[in-house]
Amino acid sequence: MFSYPSLVVRERNGNSEERLNINDAHDSFQDAWSMNQSMELSLTARLLPGYTSAFNLLQTQNLIVYGGQQYVIKQASPAVDAGILTNQVKAVHIMYDVLKNVRKEDINAGTLTYSFQDACSQFVNGNDQDVTVDYDGNFQSVQIENLGNTSFLEFLTSYLDKFGAVMIPDNLHIHFYSRDTFRHETNNMFVYGGNTDAVHLSTDSSNLINQCWCYGKPVDNENSSSNNDLTKGNYQVKFLFSDQDSINKYGLHRGPAISDERFTDQGSMQQYVQSTLQTEPTLQLTMQYLSRTVINKGDGWYLRAPSIGLEREVTVTGITQNPYNPASMPTITLDNTSAALRSISLTSSNRVRDHDNQITNLTAIANNIRVNEDHFAGLQTIDGGVSDVQYRPNA
Repeated sequence: MFSYPSLVVRERNGNSEERLNINDAHDSFQDAWSMNQSMELSLTARLLPGYTSAFNLLQTQNLIVYGGQQYVIKQASPAVDAGILTNQVKAVHIMYDVLKNVRKEDINAGTLTYSFQDACSQFVNGNDQDVTVDYDGNFQSVQIENLGNTSFLEFLTSYLDKFGAVMIPDNLHIHFYSRDTFRHETNNMFVYGGNTDAVHLSTDSSNLINQCWCYGKPVDNENSSSNNDLTKGNYQVKFLFSDQDSINKYGLHRGPAISDERFTDQGSMQQYVQSTLQTEPTLQLTMQYLSRTVINKGDGWYLRAPSIGLEREVTVTGITQNPYNPASMPTITLDNTSAALRSISLTSSNRVRDHDNQITNLTAIANNIRVNEDHFAGLQTIDGGVSDVQYRPNA
């Protein structure tokens, strides 16, 4: 038997709550989660007998409670459609709304190295929004300049990926996972032509950087990287990072200087910078899933799409679905970490190169056929005519 998640609309102050029409959800509901980016839903409700109170509660800043999670209505668009009053609403998970109010107003002057837990505690400790957090896994340390005068949401938007962290909201609680602990194996497989009939790759070079100056530990405190002008002073490590392969392929894309007092060795800092910068265009891998097997955030699957050269371990990093419509299949986003994307990009490039080689070989065969057919031109045919071979493949 098909079961539905609970779906109600609630007044912001909690004084009233009404169940929403499942038929409206069947036709128009969308639940969209993208790792470290967004957690949203949308719905078009109709003013029908029995649902007047629920319809009237669909106002901005009221709450939709879906599967036990609270979402704040941010957009409401009433309209008349075929004589029926409708209201299209869009809502964001309550955490993305509340975190704007969790702020660090004072500034920690200078460029300091923070663990992920220490940086988050600057915002969470003593907050008045009842936001709590927990951590699972080991996170990178990151240098941050003048931490403060910002919201927790702005901080997380800027630094989650740099710390190697994944954020999963649970109403007013946040579970933070390292990349390793976020992924959990399922021993399941996506197979193109089996449980998926569409696999899409999209590329983006907007944030490409393949050259920048790098500054390690200063020789003395007077030349600390907290100085506004990094070009002045002496450093134990100072060099111009260039990824020549990236420059050759995509042109020169300079970025801001990187300063990190942890490094006293150029080789180590070079490896760190190489792993931090986006020297290749990012790719997004999405697919249409045709099975009813439940897909969860962080699921580890194996993807087989031989026609585009993809056979690899993948992690679910985005889900768009309508759980109220059994005929609606979810769209899954996979592996948006830089290492995985570089691997996918290489595999895809190899597949394109192989395809080009196949076309070259086919052209050579066709030209050979043309030469052989030319031998028959001008010969007497069985009915007394003269053969005239017209086939001419492109060179």
